[in-house]
Amino acid sequence: VIIPFVPASNLFFKVGVTIGERLLYPCTVGGVIAIAALGQNLEKRRRSWPTRLGGVLLAIYVWRCGERVWQWRSSEALYMADALSWPNSVKTRHQLGTVFHQQGRYDEALREFNASLMILDDNALTDHCIGQIYIET
Repeated sequence: VIIPFVPASNLFFKVGVTIGERLLYPCTVGGVIAIAALGQNLEKRRRSWPTRLGGVLLAIYVWRCGERVWQWRSSEALYMADALSWPNSVKTRHQLGTVFHQQGRYDEALREFNASLMILDDNALTDHCIGQIYIET
């Protein structure tokens, strides 16, 4: 029952996929099965260690889920959280630079675009975005 949670839960290892919520859809089915099994065990009034372990894992999963949902409140919050989790992600650094660029925060945008280029130097889109900032300022 717990096996579906492991690949995308970020409990034991980071998934490494920016905006990888699509990986959690199959886990949601596993979560529903886990909740049903937990409820069935609680109905029998058994307090065995697998039931307690399932309850703890479910609580951790719900906490992490709530944390991620809060990060989705804005593009900046989402990409900032992802940049902190995956500092070597070209896509995350580029997207954070794009958010800063749209907000007119050019120095911060240049910092993120340059960080993206430090990871992958051959990215024409990032070069274009840096050029746009220099044209606009």
